[in-house]
Amino acid sequence: NVGYGVLLLVQLICIYLTQSRGPWLGLGMDLVAFVVGLWLIGRRRGVRWMARIGGVASAIVLVGALFVAALNIPNSPLTALGNLPVVGRGIERLSTLTRTEDGTGRVRELIWSGATNLILSDPARTIIGWGPESMYVAYNRFYPPELAQVELRNATPDRSHNVEFDQMVTMGVVGLLAYYFLVGSFFYYAIRLLKRAVGTRDQLIGLALIATMAAHFVEIQTGIQIASTWTYFYLTIGMMVTFGYYMTTYLRQPEAAVEVAAPLPVDLGPELALQLHEAPDPGAVGAE
Repeated sequence: NVGYGVLLLVQLICIYLTQSRGPWLGLGMDLVAFVVGLWLIGRRRGVRWMARIGGVASAIVLVGALFVAALNIPNSPLTALGNLPVVGRGIERLSTLTRTEDGTGRVRELIWSGATNLILSDPARTIIGWGPESMYVAYNRFYPPELAQVELRNATPDRSHNVEFDQMVTMGVVGLLAYYFLVGSFFYYAIRLLKRAVGTRDQLIGLALIATMAAHFVEIQTGIQIASTWTYFYLTIGMMVTFGYYMTTYLRQPEAAVEVAAPLPVDLGPELALQLHEAPDPGAVGAE
């Protein structure tokens, strides 16, 4: 447990030191999904520690979200906190989440403008896309001149910094719908599995996987979908599939048999208890 705690701390420090707002937003979404889910599960199952920890953590996350929203209000007095030592740089970065007049915000806006023109330039390509890894070549005709003023002039975008634009450029509407179907199916079955989970460990595993996918989906709205992020994406899906298989009755059957054969209350009397244990299963008789 100590080792996992140290590893988590190192990861959080690394994410902060990147000064990249996309991973920060993903981390925030991860916290929201996990603590709110913990609170809801605790209330539904009557687990006090889950409800209390989830409720307190949800309140803290809500305060943090309101603080970030207030930072991004034009001429917000909170921007003065950017001068603080150590954390000032991070606060200054958070205050530019919605700024598109300059910097990387302007770069993304121009790239998305060119990507939109590329997607709509050919009806057939709108449906099937231009093919994997094709944006570097196909984008040149729609390169916005202003982009050369805010980014290197010899840098041609090969990614859109947005998963929807990337899917539309490379695989069209068909690819985007397939991607949404995959992500939607993940959340649908993950929530179903979470509702079926009985033990605390199973509930926490399912909740952690849901929070992981939610964090990835938010981060990739402004990030770059590359081999490493695709790896984590499909790894998370694979873990959920494995978790679902674990939750099936085939692997639960030995435990279920033990639960059925558990001693009955003594107030039924030893003879009645013995008769109930030895009575045939109605479902099994019907199946025969």
